Amino acid sequence: MSNYFHCAPLPLEPGSIIQPGNFGRMLNCYPLNQNTNAWMLVRELAFENARLNLARERPSRLECAFVIDTIEDAKWYQYTHGRFNIIYEVEALDDVSNSHSTPISLLDALPQEALVLSSWRLRAQEYWSGRGDGPRERLINSRLRIIQPIS
Repeated sequence: MSNYFHCAPLPLEPGSIIQPGNFGRMLNCYPLNQNTNAWMLVRELAFENARLNLARERPSRLECAFVIDTIEDAKWYQYTHGRFNIIYEVEALDDVSNSHSTPISLLDALPQEALVLSSWRLRAQEYWSGRGDGPRERLINSRLRIIQPIS
């Protein structure tokens, strides 16, 4: 079993279990209305399409658990992507040998002048290559057990 960090916007007790696939479950619940985060749906469909074509063996963003290897990267993620998130130290409960680590910055919003679909397709190719610098996220097909909240 391996220890990582996980960011979540809700308070969880030590021993709580996070199931993989929650992000994909939430996206599948999106209604078609003006309040839907449509750019996120486009991004995730572009990323899943690229995974199927370039890295089929890697965990799907729609079915995995997201973890971060270092507390420094987790703090960066919290600051830039989810200030209301709580950082937890977590333990992976299942085999994590088939994981994928990639720069988190590839998920950042596109510049206003960007061509949305082609820009997300290019970022998706880079995402699944695993190349790049900066803070990283890791996709794993495992349940996570909360060890303790960090901040």
